[in-house]
Amino acid sequence: MMEFNMFNYLKLKGLDNSELAKHFEKIDETNENINSILEKNPGAILKEIKVTYLDEEKKHIQFDINIEVVNN
Repeated sequence: MMEFNMFNYLKLKGLDNSELAKHFEKIDETNENINSILEKNPGAILKEIKVTYLDEEKKHIQFDINIEVVNN
């Protein structure tokens, strides 16, 4: 099974390397959580990730993640 890579996804969404570095810990934690859910639920589908900032200075990033888990 292929793992989801949050860093590559965010680069595709337009975040530059300095933004990725600034929020590395939060992104890495989110990446691990997504992959854990996908691994434990083989039928799960990652539907959407919304990226927002909690402040105007963009110091606090937030991810709203929509994963559809199908119970077999």
